[in-house]
Amino acid sequence: MITPSREFIYPEDTTSAVEKIQLETNQYTDDDVFNNIENIAQKTYFQGVENYIDYLYEENNKSIFNYLPDNAIVVMNDISRLKERCENFVNEFNDNFNLNLEKRFSNKNQGNLIYSYDELPFLLENKNLIINSLLAKPVNGFSVTNIINFDSREVPSTTQN
Repeated sequence: MITPSREFIYPEDTTSAVEKIQLETNQYTDDDVFNNIENIAQKTYFQGVENYIDYLYEENNKSIFNYLPDNAIVVMNDISRLKERCENFVNEFNDNFNLNLEKRFSNKNQGNLIYSYDELPFLLENKNLIINSLLAKPVNGFSVTNIINFDSREVPSTTQN
């Protein structure tokens, strides 16, 4: 799972984003949201700026995979647990988002920030994918071109006194 980093690059013009966020505020909106709006208008970094990506960048599919070249190689480790991890992450995000939305700590577009496991094949389309798995079997949603088995054996440890 790739989540937003701590750095953030603002678009050249943030006026439209600021206006959209302000339209969603009202008398019950938390003061932190108004501070965030001010920071966005001034293009100042603040903790949680990644929550406003949907306002700042209007194009759909704001995935890191868009920035990878077509010949990029993406390595996925322990794919058997990836679905479970993704679902847990999405569920936790949705629970927190809905709670914060009720308390007026978040804006409704922030709910569009997370991709589900089922969207991974679309996001990884045209990318070279290496799946590292203990079990040599196809994975639902991912087309497997080749399966390569690696045999390994344990190397005895040497303890010197």
